[in-house]
Amino acid sequence: MDKLVMTKLVMMPQFLYEGWPMVLPPPDRVSSGGYELPGFGWAYSPIDLLVCGLELTIRGTSWDGPLDRWFRSVPLRASESKVFLAILSHEAVVVYESVSHFKALNDAEVLRVLKANAPLTMMKGELI
Repeated sequence: MDKLVMTKLVMMPQFLYEGWPMVLPPPDRVSSGGYELPGFGWAYSPIDLLVCGLELTIRGTSWDGPLDRWFRSVPLRASESKVFLAILSHEAVVVYESVSHFKALNDAEVLRVLKANAPLTMMKGELI
């Protein structure tokens, strides 16, 4: 009997972003960039924070505005190849790869998981 396995993120990156070159407003519906944690309110995705913080560090720049504006203004991010995630695929295999690798797969289930857990990283870049 075949088991139905749902594609899901099985490891969220853990890190401290104190001292990183970013000062962000609290995430909410207005400042965008956050996602709702039922029962807790709004929060930034750890994946989005890690992608942004690493990219700012790589570029030697800083950011002090809404996080969604930064993602729209920086569509090509080298840091996505340095942020690794573990995703349980629908074939019941745990795959540990970079965000850029998962995006390049163009697998609908993997992209759904990424959009749910890293909404800004998966946003299409638009210059503001």
